[in-house]
Amino acid sequence: MSSHTLDVLEYHGYVTWEVAQTRKYRLGRTEVIRPSSIEALEWCKAMENDEADWRGRLERFQLAVEAHLAYAKDASEGKGIDRHLLGLRLSLKPGEELPTLFQDPVYKESTRWILATSNLPSENFYGFGFGAVEPEGFGLAYPINKDFMRFTITTPTSSSVRLKNCLKEAADDILKMMDVNKGKGPATVKL
Repeated sequence: MSSHTLDVLEYHGYVTWEVAQTRKYRLGRTEVIRPSSIEALEWCKAMENDEADWRGRLERFQLAVEAHLAYAKDASEGKGIDRHLLGLRLSLKPGEELPTLFQDPVYKESTRWILATSNLPSENFYGFGFGAVEPEGFGLAYPINKDFMRFTITTPTSSSVRLKNCLKEAADDILKMMDVNKGKGPATVKL
């Protein structure tokens, strides 16, 4: 979800992890959706640029959503990379040297998920929790209902209030972007 990407860029600047279900496959469980993309970054830059017009922001947002949906579809169809790499890493024999890829700083940073998210797109869930995967990170659960989204933030050591404020600001910005493009005045969200 792109608003989470905006939050993380504003809050920490780290990579976000989102769960994709692969249960349609025998013994399938999850894969990682990586919402951080070039399209999401371009949208976030436009949102932070006071000179950018709202139409351009919306266009970048739509491109970011399209990219996210494509990544999510690929991940749920078993075309992700993270579980494959995890399998390779777990297949190492005790004492076997860790391949160079797994020692690379870029790889290490790309698997350090400060924000771990999961959603349930169902009217049957009012709320649920999702745990952080890093000690200084956050878990963010967000059931999506017809008329609202509810966020549950968990963290063992960080400030959930600060992330809540970032979520509210990002949601307000998204709502303003949508309203301005519909010819309405800006509104605010309740969080």
